[in-house]
Amino acid sequence: MESMSNLYAQDYFPFGSVMDGRSYNNEKYRFGFNGKEKEDGIGDGYDYGARISDNRLGRWLSLDPVINPSWSSYTLLKNSPICMIDPTGKTDFYNTAGEWIGTDGKLDDSRKIITNLVIEKSMIKLSRKGKNYTEKLPDNDVVLVPINLIIKATLDVYKSMQEPINGNESTSGKHEASTAIINKDVNGVTTLVQTDVVVGTKLLKPPSRQNVQMEKNGFAYTVGVDVPEQAKKGSKVLIHGHPTAVETASFDGRDLVVSAAADKPSPKDIDEFRNHDLNIIVGATGYAEYGEPIPKTDARGNPIPNSSQNVITEREHAAHFFDNKGKPLYDIAVKALENLNDGTHKEDNKLHGSYEKKKAKKDAKKARTSK
Repeated sequence: MESMSNLYAQDYFPFGSVMDGRSYNNEKYRFGFNGKEKEDGIGDGYDYGARISDNRLGRWLSLDPVINPSWSSYTLLKNSPICMIDPTGKTDFYNTAGEWIGTDGKLDDSRKIITNLVIEKSMIKLSRKGKNYTEKLPDNDVVLVPINLIIKATLDVYKSMQEPINGNESTSGKHEASTAIINKDVNGVTTLVQTDVVVGTKLLKPPSRQNVQMEKNGFAYTVGVDVPEQAKKGSKVLIHGHPTAVETASFDGRDLVVSAAADKPSPKDIDEFRNHDLNIIVGATGYAEYGEPIPKTDARGNPIPNSSQNVITEREHAAHFFDNKGKPLYDIAVKALENLNDGTHKEDNKLHGSYEKKKAKKDAKKARTSK
């Protein structure tokens, strides 16, 4: 039996450029960043199959076949190599619920969410006919889906927030949680790993004027994030949640709602963002508020005359992405993340099944006619 030995160990800058003095490479092993084959003669270049990258510049050396008018066709990974993948530059498309709606015809692990309903309907119409969507996509109508590690970590935080602390059901949804994605040396190779989830102990509760910030329709919960120990000196991605539950209180004769909003990072959050390349807050979008009062009902469900009750409006639960300066990047609904994280969702999708059958028939007919 031959003894085991390391073939390759390498540390990289974000786009894959090699860090000096931090590598071991067996000459027989030609693969490296993202598992791609090293291309001799162009420095830190790699062969992605469809084209070759220059990882010193963070650019392709040839045009991306998927053209986007808002980006240079030489842009590599949309300038976000920490959370984006682009195995061949070709894409599957999903709607905002994370449901498969179409493809450009060359299936791989690259995925985009379409936020424009007109484009979504057009894709669905083509998919039902077994056809591919090949039109240019406006940048404002597209959200790139992050890698599965980020999706899973975000959902881990969201689920942890819904769990009660020490079995106390009254704490469900009222506390924060956090995790991070960091570089870690695994058997001599630097790789991205998720830290353990840290469950916050500070609870959303009826406020005092000292610990909350007054908003137009209520009070905002503003406690800062508990950073995982392994990420206190910084991380690639920091993920934390804002409580999704609400509390009510009365101040100065007004009935107000106490809530946290995932799209509203606190000043303490923004201070912490500086230590991390990408930041995600998962929770409810927007502060909670009372909607129009509705009549109270009796045991039979009949309205009681001259009576009313305040009802808090429902909020969408989503993950909101920010850069290290607190600038909002984009958001993805939690339901969409759950669907995208489910490995069987695409295969179980009826529209995808219909597309595959129609496409197979078209390809078979084309093959017969070409003989």
